[in-house]
Amino acid sequence: MWSSANNTTTPTAPYVSPLSGPGFVVFNGLLLLVVFAVVVLNGIILLALLLETSTARVVRLALGSILVSCLIVALGLVMYHISGIILNLAPVDDPSSIPCTITAFLLGFGGAARLVFMATFAVTVYMVVRYHKGSSNKKKDICFIITILILWGITFAAVVPMVFSNVVATHYSDNISCGTRPINLNSYIYATAYSLLFGIGAFTVTMVTLIITVCYIRNRTITDETVKKAMVKFGFFLLLGNSINILGIIVPIIMATLVTSSEVVTDTEENQQKYEYRPFTEGIYVAYTLMNLSLIPTPVLILCHFSRLRKKVKGWLCFCGRDQGIHTLSSGSQSKLTLQKPHRKTSTPSSIV
Repeated sequence: MWSSANNTTTPTAPYVSPLSGPGFVVFNGLLLLVVFAVVVLNGIILLALLLETSTARVVRLALGSILVSCLIVALGLVMYHISGIILNLAPVDDPSSIPCTITAFLLGFGGAARLVFMATFAVTVYMVVRYHKGSSNKKKDICFIITILILWGITFAAVVPMVFSNVVATHYSDNISCGTRPINLNSYIYATAYSLLFGIGAFTVTMVTLIITVCYIRNRTITDETVKKAMVKFGFFLLLGNSINILGIIVPIIMATLVTSSEVVTDTEENQQKYEYRPFTEGIYVAYTLMNLSLIPTPVLILCHFSRLRKKVKGWLCFCGRDQGIHTLSSGSQSKLTLQKPHRKTSTPSSIV
């Protein structure tokens, strides 16, 4: 941009990115530590979930999918923070948009999957309560696995448009921070559809399913009611996690239009105007902080409410070397959820696949 005074043109002060300097490096470094901690915790819980065969299979599949989706988001955040640090310390003019596109895709795909499988868990709880799906049945296992795979496929297909530049434009703001920007009507249509389908849609399914489950339990005499009420309470805790997920996924998408703002500048060589995109720094800090912090509640809730998983993870972390095999809840936590398969065939509804 140029200014004129006394018929003499003088350039304005050179633009300095507000993201340049130690502040943004420290920001990325601290959040990178948070992501690494979440990745380690999710990985340990996922391994414990695979080995904890006494936990219901349908529950393990639903929770495992949630944990995997969190790891996908974490991978995208790791790429973002590492590239932010590298590009700040070793600036590159016009860095390739391919790594940024991959980062945006991972964040969008993992975020959508988190919301989808939160809703899937709520439906799983209802199916267990309503139809007493407690006996081991290979057909039901296969059907549920196929359902999970279909949901993964649908979610992946719905997020694929993010890799096309005419739908979602990815770029490095000031050649430092990876982000997206709307470029045409397609961008706004896709962002709206994404938010409605994976945000409002998944949240509504979770809420409605949990309300139906509660009403079913209240209106009918259910054997082993304590276990089933505990399942519903755990579902509501995950509903809280779902709300946090929306803050960490949908809100940054809405903010994407504010993260970069266009400014008209003059190209001195071609003597014509062009647009340059300047970062809205506060928006970048808020958006990525929300995405990082939204990863924390899910593994914490799982450890708090699955007693056997908590004991197994605690044993590993303490290097105890053996599963303590505790089958009961600690005092004052009788409403927490322990979903176990019986050691022998039984007809009670609390026997969960």
